[in-house]
Amino acid sequence: MEVTRRELLKGAAALGAAGALSHALPGSAQAQTTQKKELVVAQGGDIARFDPHYSTSSNDIRWSFNIFDNLTSRHPDGKLYPGLATEWKLQGQTQWTFKLRQGVKFHNGDPFTSADAKFSLERTYDPNAKTMVATVFTTIDRIEALDPTTLVIHTKKPDPLLPARLAFYGGQMVPKKYVEASGNDTFNAKPVGTGPVRFVSWVKDDKLTVEANPDYFGGKPDFDRLIVRAIPETAPRVAALLKGEIDIITQLPPDQGERVAANPATRVAGALYAGLYVLSVNSKRPPLDNPLVKQALSLAIDRELIVKELWKGRGIVP
Repeated sequence: MEVTRRELLKGAAALGAAGALSHALPGSAQAQTTQKKELVVAQGGDIARFDPHYSTSSNDIRWSFNIFDNLTSRHPDGKLYPGLATEWKLQGQTQWTFKLRQGVKFHNGDPFTSADAKFSLERTYDPNAKTMVATVFTTIDRIEALDPTTLVIHTKKPDPLLPARLAFYGGQMVPKKYVEASGNDTFNAKPVGTGPVRFVSWVKDDKLTVEANPDYFGGKPDFDRLIVRAIPETAPRVAALLKGEIDIITQLPPDQGERVAANPATRVAGALYAGLYVLSVNSKRPPLDNPLVKQALSLAIDRELIVKELWKGRGIVP
């Protein structure tokens, strides 16, 4: 399950569990307490990198998707909504024009413009940058920043899914001026975005501290500060929640959901996650090189049973 940024920003702080976590908090559980201004979150591992273009780890992107914003945003209803881009349209077959939100500033005060969007996207596939998301936007041919609020993306071939991919990892917008002046290492150590939370500090193997962005275009979160701690094992993570030591935990296994929900002081919250679980096989080795064998294996998998028994009904079969 996934809890989205919009869900938590709208009311979770009143339950003692906030986090503004778009593409984050899979299988999360929250403590039902009175409203708090400082919240503590526990996840299954420490953060390794804050630069959104150099990590696809769930423990990292859980926070990069909230420190940074994308041009578009995927919501729990499966639809695509405006993010830093307020509208977009396809002109011809290979030209996408995006109108950017006006008045948005990065956490350091620099204005967000089309120059930042152009830089961010080109950075992802720059061979010299060697990012972790180099394959996400390979259909892009060139990008134009026509004026501060107009971005034009030309693709090598028709790419109707480009706006959707801009909402996922690799699509986070970073500040051109700051990154170029400070370098990648400093930017990773002190990330600056436009998102609902802004970076305060991080102590490896101890905690991450972020604070609410009072100038966020989507509205200030209901909390002031968020402390993130790593508790790798599920049992102590759940125990800390049930004891009231933690306000919210992530990566709650389905078999623990009933236990958490049964506690009058806690609740389970989630929404559909826009992702897939797949079984990958080596199609170059017999017998898996035979399409009929792979088809037979696929037909033998009872997907509905997996959702019912392993995921406790918290999932869908596409």
